[in-house]
Amino acid sequence: TYARIEAGSVSATGRLRFAPSKTDANLSARGDFGLEGLNISDARDAKPLVAVSALAANDYVFELAPDRLFVDAVTMDGFFADVLIDRNKTLNFAALMKPVDESEAAEKGSEAEASGGAEPFPVRIVRFDVTNGAVHFADDSLPLPFDTHIHDVNGQVLGISSLREDTTFLRLDGEIDRYGTAKAEGSLNTGDPKAFTDIGVVFRNIDLKSYTPYSGKFVGRAIDQGKLFVTLRYRIVDGKMKGDNGLVINKIVLGKEIKSSDAISLPLDFAIALLEDRDGVIDIDMPVEGDVDNPKFRWGGVVWKAFVNLLTKAVTAPFNLIGALLGVEGETLKKVPFEPGRAEIDAVSRERLDLLAKALTKRPRLAITVRGSYDGKHDGRALRRRALIQEVLGSDAEATVGAEEALVPGLLEPLYEKRLGGEALAKLKEEVASTDADKETQKRIYGEKLIEAMIETQPLPADALDVLAQARARAVRSYLMVNHAVEAGRIKEESPLAVRAEKGFVATQIGLDAVK
Repeated sequence: TYARIEAGSVSATGRLRFAPSKTDANLSARGDFGLEGLNISDARDAKPLVAVSALAANDYVFELAPDRLFVDAVTMDGFFADVLIDRNKTLNFAALMKPVDESEAAEKGSEAEASGGAEPFPVRIVRFDVTNGAVHFADDSLPLPFDTHIHDVNGQVLGISSLREDTTFLRLDGEIDRYGTAKAEGSLNTGDPKAFTDIGVVFRNIDLKSYTPYSGKFVGRAIDQGKLFVTLRYRIVDGKMKGDNGLVINKIVLGKEIKSSDAISLPLDFAIALLEDRDGVIDIDMPVEGDVDNPKFRWGGVVWKAFVNLLTKAVTAPFNLIGALLGVEGETLKKVPFEPGRAEIDAVSRERLDLLAKALTKRPRLAITVRGSYDGKHDGRALRRRALIQEVLGSDAEATVGAEEALVPGLLEPLYEKRLGGEALAKLKEEVASTDADKETQKRIYGEKLIEAMIETQPLPADALDVLAQARARAVRSYLMVNHAVEAGRIKEESPLAVRAEKGFVATQIGLDAVK
């Protein structure tokens, strides 16, 4: 290898017994082993790789026939590793092996294949204590170099074993950079981790700004501010993995865009607005599953896919998320119904807007767009009917005057003659009189036809429908601002939209966006 031992001393005390027989070596060694001041570097550039201040293995037993290596206790103090991924995405430890010729590689491959089914050499370490450990990790393969330090690593591992029937228990904790912490605890079968693993890892108070190199690569944005708290729990039984991941992101602020071909195309500001509560906290539950026996299984890929799916679901169906937040059907919040021809907020609309205001309170980065709508047929008829009443009664008519008082033959006939002519009016009367209905029914039919003809011919301004739609949008905006103190900057009005009435009501459209 290219690894070079720069310094270090080994000490051992014990008893060695060797009594070879015709079939077995019958070797036995017992005692204690010590290692101090170990320092290993890369011989090519003299960069440090691994260092250990002191390692002690107490009361070890090594035997052949039967084979075993049992160690009662190992303590390791002052461990350090320098882990680097270069610009070519190569891990420094993976590049330490020197090239071998093809014949030698083939020979080793045959030997490994021949011994592939053999039982592993029995190794058991009853107790392994770690104190004052540290790891420096750097990744130069990212658009911006990443660099972090894990330090003050302490903990204990019990029952390290190559035997499949043994269970290992671990508990380790440390600190990340200046203010972050990390803790891992759980159990696993170190002889066959795919058969059983149950590990929990907790990261607290991690400074997100330092992770800009990764956010730049995968989401195309820098992180200017924020703290990360992560709780991970992975269980593997017979190769089937289930993970419960909890992510809490506190007061994240995204920065400038960073060009990256690997970045996902998602509106991140909008996603944050949907997920962040009034205290600036994003709390995400992210379960994952996978088959670790699948050759294509990649742990990081499974977790990343789950995270992207969650964000995608949030931004593509935002009202479902808001509805779940409020305990209602999210789709109902997308529309505010109005009676044809009117722009007043009624009880049904009021309920929906009250819920929408509650969502805006819970999600302070969220904004809405209001697009006033109109139905050409239903709204047009209602507007012409109202205009007809106004014309019949004159400009001094009170708003309380209804159709029953205005739309009567005595008031409509002069207007009918004016628009359609006396002959048309006479023909209408003759047509109704020729029916077989009684006088009272004929009177009613005549009134209805008269009203309908007047409504159909009632002129309207060219922009009447647009004006109605805009009035509806302003009504929504005004209600939210006056009754719920929603800031004006969080409500944006958009151009009118032609729609079809649903169940006799015309719905103004509500959209969601991030506060700019």
